[in-house]
Amino acid sequence: MRNPLKRHPSTEPKPTLRERFAVTKAKAGIALRRTRPEPEAETGSDLNDRTALVCYSTWLGIEQRRVCLELYPHLGPKGTAFSVGFNAGEKWHFNGSNRTGGLKDRGPVLHRAVRLLDTLGVDWRGDIARGRGPDDIARNLTTDTGERPPLPRGWPATDAALVTAAGDAERIEAAILALVTGDDRDMDEIPGYSELDEACDEVQATLVRERATSLAGLRAKASGFDLPSQKGHDRWLAKLGASIARDLLHGTNRLVEPMPDPVFEVIEETKRLSAARSAALHLNQLPGNIDPPEQAETREAFFAHIDDVLLVTVPRTAAGCAALCRYALAYHEEHGCALDESWDNNHHFRILDLIARSPRL
Repeated sequence: MRNPLKRHPSTEPKPTLRERFAVTKAKAGIALRRTRPEPEAETGSDLNDRTALVCYSTWLGIEQRRVCLELYPHLGPKGTAFSVGFNAGEKWHFNGSNRTGGLKDRGPVLHRAVRLLDTLGVDWRGDIARGRGPDDIARNLTTDTGERPPLPRGWPATDAALVTAAGDAERIEAAILALVTGDDRDMDEIPGYSELDEACDEVQATLVRERATSLAGLRAKASGFDLPSQKGHDRWLAKLGASIARDLLHGTNRLVEPMPDPVFEVIEETKRLSAARSAALHLNQLPGNIDPPEQAETREAFFAHIDDVLLVTVPRTAAGCAALCRYALAYHEEHGCALDESWDNNHHFRILDLIARSPRL
């Protein structure tokens, strides 16, 4: 009986081991070419570098949240606030120097970013091919032109906009009088007069539009009646008078009584937040050597108050200037650092700047 499973001898020679290895190597090369990103946009240009870094930053942010959610699932979203230090991960970045240096020894982040993105298969070069550069990816989010609107002198003093407008009105008035004195030509024919006249209109609009909240603001508005060039402009003077009447009708006692110096209340709130932060530092760690969430919350609240409130509040009295100096010195003696200290040491003397801008000095 014939066995159908019996193999018939082949007349073709079997491939050698070297030939089989060459075929396997060729197949592996085809697979690598299919999965490896095309190097049509290598790093080296500013556009490519910035695009790689933007994609790497996005990837790191999402990855950090996912890691923390797996580490601290019982904390939920609050777990993403934890970043444990003093371990091998931190020592790698500081090259084993324990936060005293070594960051530069690790080289630019860009090199690691490109290697990691390529290894994970992140198609960051595709963003460039599709015309989605770093400015398109993060438009209106990371672009900072550095331009800021000008602040009135003495900001944030009470009614600073009105006081500034009144001073500008006096200077513009003096410039107009010096320009037209002894000149028989029509004013519109004198070079520079039209620009001064437009600036005067803007200042007058500010005096009418802005609401006075203190006696200083009322005085600034009332100074408009003493401008010599406005004596015959009954229409504008009527608007200015109506604006002053509106402020008086809707005002409070603060219009005629000195307002308390806000720096005292700000200092007390700073002391309260500092005490809460110190108390949180003495809380016991959670199971798994996790710092209590109160530590991160009190720390963020304290430094947010320092940056957004304390270091922008100008003392209005001599006593307020003295109180701010005393608290800054006491904080330095207790904690060993300055209230206006920053990591890059670019914000020293901010407290001195506040005191220098006090209207009482």
